[in-house]
Amino acid sequence: KTFPGVRDTVYLEFAAFLASGVQFDSPSKHEFPFHFIVGTGQVDFGMDFGIRKFSLGERAELNVPSELGYGTKGAGPIPPHADLRFQIKLLGIKRRDKYCFDEGCGLMLPPGYAPIPPDVLVAPAENGTDGPADTQATPMPQPLPLDASGAGGAVAAARVVTKTVLAPGDGATFPQEGEFVLVHYTGSLPSTGEVFDSSRKGPKPFRFQFGENARLIRGWIQGMRGMSLGERAILHIPSALAYGGRDMGQITPNSDLDFDIQILAIGSHAWARLNVS
Repeated sequence: KTFPGVRDTVYLEFAAFLASGVQFDSPSKHEFPFHFIVGTGQVDFGMDFGIRKFSLGERAELNVPSELGYGTKGAGPIPPHADLRFQIKLLGIKRRDKYCFDEGCGLMLPPGYAPIPPDVLVAPAENGTDGPADTQATPMPQPLPLDASGAGGAVAAARVVTKTVLAPGDGATFPQEGEFVLVHYTGSLPSTGEVFDSSRKGPKPFRFQFGENARLIRGWIQGMRGMSLGERAILHIPSALAYGGRDMGQITPNSDLDFDIQILAIGSHAWARLNVS
């Protein structure tokens, strides 16, 4: 009944195998116990989602298909198109609590388990890559980063994103703050039709954690709040909700943008691609 959530730190024992049975990673390669922050991309997509189905103290096998692992590129000892198998025991969960400053605060352990040493209670940095040795998640193509200067400012608040629906979604499941979302997208300039970025040219869809803190242009977040699971639509984003007056190379100052986006998975709906036994 106790499961980890987004931004919780999890502590676990694990062994990692290819589908052929060849072991490519184990706890001996890491500071024990191995730990990471859920929902921050520090481990492969399949483990990040899969660990959320483990309750405190549970031991189980997590089977991850290649498209939720390292896809067509592979990584280190993991070849392209490799399905993965993880034997995992969830040893501890440390809740994210902005009011808790004690390193051990909020830490939950299964009954009878020895305390985790204090020197490993400090969570890894959220922008770190504390994943299995030589198997860091392959970066996916991403939309250009948010204009750090906040271009658009008050103007952005008065502008809205419109959309043209290409294929309807389920009409019931919408992205919520903090959930992982998996999408395909193509970005183009409506003035010329020129494509400046696309996940469809890469090995994997694009994943990100939905919400106001996502490092994406404002128009993406505003527009996707109204898109449901499976929907494909073109978001028409005014420049004030994109890059404003900044020159971004192919994207000239004050350019409106079009993004052809399809939502492939939202939060727990990605479980259809995973198998825990």
